[in-house]
Amino acid sequence: MFVKVCGITTKKDLDSALELGFTAIGIVMYPKSKRFIGIKESIILSEHAKGFIKRVAVGIRYEDVKEVEKYFDYIQISEPVTNKNLILSVEEKPTIENDLYIFDKSKGKGLLVEFPDWINEYRDKIILAGGLNPENIYEISVKYKTFGVDVSSGVESTPGIKDYHLMKRFITEYKRSLT
Repeated sequence: MFVKVCGITTKKDLDSALELGFTAIGIVMYPKSKRFIGIKESIILSEHAKGFIKRVAVGIRYEDVKEVEKYFDYIQISEPVTNKNLILSVEEKPTIENDLYIFDKSKGKGLLVEFPDWINEYRDKIILAGGLNPENIYEISVKYKTFGVDVSSGVESTPGIKDYHLMKRFITEYKRSLT
């Protein structure tokens, strides 16, 4: 089970993710994102989570995450690099070999799109993202049975701030889909 809550900006939200049983958190290092936090803050949050949950530094390019990479378990970017801890963000069927991919056709906008058939070929190494929320995660997870899922705005009642009750409903529905 790999279930990531992305866009963590506060210790309170991180502690909620830990309490609820999420297996990973994403901290956004892309400066144009409304969920962006600076280098110092991201390191503090990452260190707070160390040993309790997988930590993912999220950016678009390697430039976005390179200064904090050593404080995280994974980096998630859209450009292929040779790092062993890379979650490669893809919008189309991968053309290069990688251990993990994340599919988010909406590019962080939280819009649900139809997942393409090629997803099934990569089930054991793909994380689905984009538009997932407590209302649709059960059906999507049952249908695709991928390595993992990623949620951000789908568990927010205020942009950039996670809602504990939405997070709880999301993880409950996701776990139910695994049985």
